[in-house]
Amino acid sequence: VVAQTKNEVDFQKRVQKVVSEKQRYQEKKERIKNSLPPELKQKLEKINMLKEKAQKEEKLNKFSRVIGRYEYVLELYKSFPKEIIDLSREILEVKEKLSSIRSKI
Repeated sequence: VVAQTKNEVDFQKRVQKVVSEKQRYQEKKERIKNSLPPELKQKLEKINMLKEKAQKEEKLNKFSRVIGRYEYVLELYKSFPKEIIDLSREILEVKEKLSSIRSKI
């Protein structure tokens, strides 16, 4: 019984660590976003809108439209200057999402 409790405690610590790391990443992302020029902020807002629409359409099985939206999101992400904001993590996520959707077709 004690060993299981210790495992549960260890698991909770790992969960808390991951959650706090994710929260720090989101806060950092927000700080960077707030310091961006207006045209780049608009691009990020457009990306968020496109991703939301793609998620809704994915639920409706409109995969060709979803792929088109994610490809456009990828294009927009790649248009950001790397010295201003590093979006490599987001680019990787979109590429993985695209390959996942393509495998469903």
